[in-house]
Amino acid sequence: MPDLLERLREKLESWSWLGPEDRIVVAYSGGADSTCLLDLLHRLGRDVVAAHLHHGMRPEADEEMRRCEAFCAERGIPFVGGRADVPGMSRTYGIGLEEAGRRARYEFLQRSALRTLSPWIATAHTADDSVETILLNLARGAGLKGLEGIPERRGNILRPLLGVARAETREYCHERGLWFHDDPANEDPRFARSHVRRDLVPAFRRLNPAFDKAVLRLAAVAAAESEVLDEAAGRAMESFEVPLNGPLRFLTADAEAAFDRASFASLPLGLARRAARLLI
Repeated sequence: MPDLLERLREKLESWSWLGPEDRIVVAYSGGADSTCLLDLLHRLGRDVVAAHLHHGMRPEADEEMRRCEAFCAERGIPFVGGRADVPGMSRTYGIGLEEAGRRARYEFLQRSALRTLSPWIATAHTADDSVETILLNLARGAGLKGLEGIPERRGNILRPLLGVARAETREYCHERGLWFHDDPANEDPRFARSHVRRDLVPAFRRLNPAFDKAVLRLAAVAAAESEVLDEAAGRAMESFEVPLNGPLRFLTADAEAAFDRASFASLPLGLARRAARLLI
């Protein structure tokens, strides 16, 4: 198997919409995954900016931020640091700490991209993260979309390490002698993902040593079937479109199109749900 550098090179070159000179903001926490991604992109000569967010949850995060900035300075990588009051966000918006942290990170990354004129943001999600996400989605009763796992691209957010195992990023950092830290949040019992990572995934791996591959195969099947459903729903909605001022119609949220209610109601339930999702 090609080493991680060549695998990432091939992945980036396969994305026709990513230009070789495009600047990329890398979500850099200082963990093994993001350290691996940042170093790989830097070695490939990509124009990268490291963005690190202090979540305001642990006193040791001050030192971690300093170490991350020093890591970048040693390599001539531009560094953008930010701070968020994640516990405060959790209380203000009535959401869990995990969700508050996720929102804070993506808001910070988008601001960093605007500030640095970067068209792309790269996060270091791995194959393990996708497996965990699928299990979390199953626990929450998600439909077919939830079985797809984490997408490689969503808008301007790229995830080039989804074909890489978490163990590989740690091995890469050790082999390269790269500093990284283990995020205590990964073991924090307040976070659902921590339970999945610490308890569920190991249990399933004991049942089936190839569990991760099986789940990712399921995700690929779900994504392929979801694409077929999207296309079928799109064709159906095109045939149901009526004048905006016509009778027995309903409008999309932005009032840009109207559709015949009776025709929509005649769709099989699964296709109707998919069509409704396309309209939102």
